[in-house]
Amino acid sequence: MIIDLLKFSLNFLNNLFNDFTFLLVFIFKNINLIANVNYPKPF
Repeated sequence: MIIDLLKFSLNFLNNLFNDFTFLLVFIFKNINLIANVNYPKPF
């Protein structure tokens, strides 16, 4: 039973981490997009 709980916690943390990483990537892409619109690069 404890092992099941441990597996569940690890799975939960893994999912949380994946969501967080996805969110960070999403935010950074949006910041890049906004920066490109506001300050167009010469190239």
